[in-house]
Amino acid sequence: MATQANAKSRTKKRSVKSKPKPRTRRYDDRLQGLIEISPNWYYWEQDEKYRFTHFSGSIFQKAGIDTRRYLGKPRWDLDWVPAGDSNWEQHRAVLDAHQPFTEFLFKYTMPAGETRYVNTSGQPVFDRKGKFTGYRGISRDVTRRIWIERRLTIERAAAQVLAESNSVAEAMPKIIRAICEHLQWACGMHWIIDEPTQALHCAEAWGVSAPGIDEFIAATRRLSPLTVDTKGLIRLTCANAEPVWISDVTREASFRRAPDALQAGLRGAFAFPIKAETQVIGAMEFYSSEIQQPDAELLKGVAYVGGGIGQFCKRRQAEEELLRFHAAVDVSGDPIYLIDRATMRFIDVNETAIRMTGYSREELLKLGPHDISLMDRQEIE
Repeated sequence: MATQANAKSRTKKRSVKSKPKPRTRRYDDRLQGLIEISPNWYYWEQDEKYRFTHFSGSIFQKAGIDTRRYLGKPRWDLDWVPAGDSNWEQHRAVLDAHQPFTEFLFKYTMPAGETRYVNTSGQPVFDRKGKFTGYRGISRDVTRRIWIERRLTIERAAAQVLAESNSVAEAMPKIIRAICEHLQWACGMHWIIDEPTQALHCAEAWGVSAPGIDEFIAATRRLSPLTVDTKGLIRLTCANAEPVWISDVTREASFRRAPDALQAGLRGAFAFPIKAETQVIGAMEFYSSEIQQPDAELLKGVAYVGGGIGQFCKRRQAEEELLRFHAAVDVSGDPIYLIDRATMRFIDVNETAIRMTGYSREELLKLGPHDISLMDRQEIE
């Protein structure tokens, strides 16, 4: 009998050892495996007071981040800042109600100064008796997506301003403000190049209402005019006809306004050229109150914006020159006719010509010189 009992016992033990893992455990293991090899995802856990107790994911090792400094702290006690539509008040209300949450967006600064954006989602955890024990969830680095969205937003905003503006002087302050507000940067300036002298001077500026910003803009205006060469942010941009990024202008030896920027609390900066086809006709520069690492997507977007502004400037310049031409010829006492040689039709006439012929402008633009002269078309040609 003892032998039979021992045999049954061994059989039972073998059956326990060969019992498959629960399905949820298998799924957890698979998810954990995917997170460990993902460059953008990580897994986290919190206790009943929302303090972090666990992190896992290769993203931390690749970024050189020691997660031990996060343990024992809730999310809002870290150097993380809500971004987009997210805010701490609403987030804490969801946690206190022990509800799941998704797509909570925040940003943080890397050791090297680069800003990263993270989307996080979590679900509450309860024990077998239904007692709340904390949260667990996953987070994803969405920095590149944010950069692309921001670039497209700036491109659309600039295009809308140009479409609604009648002059360069009207458009530029609006574009500067739109870019600053979308980026949450402090100020910006528009520089133009005088064609005869090739000198740069600050034509337009906009800044937030903050200590030191007006003084920095005033210091910028005092720099005018500048020569286009390879020193400094705006001059280097115009000389190379490419966007330029400076992570911290207060540490840049070639940046002449470093003391003014430091006093105004400005650090990161970028500039981009304004091009009319291949010709650089000006540039724009922007400043942030934070150290900013280069944003490739943003630079790609503002280069496109610079081309659009350049086309707008040239078009408005041509329209203004045409208006000045009309004003000049209209006061002339002599009749003036502009003729298209291909069609032998009038393409423009002045007021004196209208008065002397007795035709309206609209009527004359449907005629040619042979229609109002005794000479035939061949003789006139």
